[in-house]
Amino acid sequence: MPIKTQSSARPNKTAKAFRQKKYLKIPYTYVRMLLSVLLTFVIILGVSLFRLNQYQTSQQASESEYEKLLGEYNILETKANELTAKLDMVEYKNDSAQLTLNRQAAKLNEQDAKYTEEFDEFSKKTEELQQQLETLEKAKQEIIDQLNKIPYLPGITDLTLDEPIPLAVSYSSDPIQMLSYKLDSISNIARSELSSYQSLTETFEEIKPVLNNYPSIWPVKGITTSGFGRRQSPMGGNSSENHTGLDIAVPMYTDVKATGGGTITTAEYSGGYGYLIVIDHGMGLATYYGHNAELLASVGDSVARGQIVAKSGNTGNSTGPHVHYEVRVNGKPVNPVKYVTLSD
Repeated sequence: MPIKTQSSARPNKTAKAFRQKKYLKIPYTYVRMLLSVLLTFVIILGVSLFRLNQYQTSQQASESEYEKLLGEYNILETKANELTAKLDMVEYKNDSAQLTLNRQAAKLNEQDAKYTEEFDEFSKKTEELQQQLETLEKAKQEIIDQLNKIPYLPGITDLTLDEPIPLAVSYSSDPIQMLSYKLDSISNIARSELSSYQSLTETFEEIKPVLNNYPSIWPVKGITTSGFGRRQSPMGGNSSENHTGLDIAVPMYTDVKATGGGTITTAEYSGGYGYLIVIDHGMGLATYYGHNAELLASVGDSVARGQIVAKSGNTGNSTGPHVHYEVRVNGKPVNPVKYVTLSD
């Protein structure tokens, strides 16, 4: 290391002094102020940059959030539009359905009014038919009762009516169904009644000759002086006899009527009967009219019930003017009272 000498040191001091004289001297206060300003500027700049950075970061975050919210909004808007479209479609369908329902309701109301009118009409006709059936039933029963009152009707047993079919009972609340049940019941009753009437018609056809020819009235109006059966002989004495008919006292030349329709088989004077008329009524039935004064029918004549066939008298074995009336079944005398069911 070189050793510094005295002579070498002096030129350095001169140079230093020269340099100090060369630069401008600045006060320290100004330097501090300048440094303060610079420091303040730096601080402000730093804060501003920091705030700017925060603002930019916040702005970016806001923009990102905005973009996110905008995307969600767009999605929600799309869904809302879809829901609106669906709601419009549902409303359209509801409107269409409501319109259809209104049309159907109007049609049903018309049908209901029509069915109600038809129901009322059918109900009225049903009631009328029911009343007619009841009236016919009563009339038929009266006929049957009258026929059954005729005693000893040959070959005919007691006539009865079929039990009417009861009306169907329905607990349905549907009036049309109830009407259907009732109409079915009425139809069944009508068929039953028709069958019963057909049977009755056939029976009438079978017994028509009997009804027309059946001896059922009195031959004359008078007092019965002698009944059917054993009696003391009216010709005198203590002997008794079997009286085969009824003796009916009447004035001379009283009209003697046929008690039933038939054919004259005897019209002549016949011993104790005097002038006798015999009528064959068919089915083994015959009637005798004796002690007449005059005969008004001939053998082979057809007569009807109530037709005058003779005039009463006192011929034959007779003790006074009267008509001897007999009823015979298959040639055997029976009590005429049982056959006299109708008044003249």
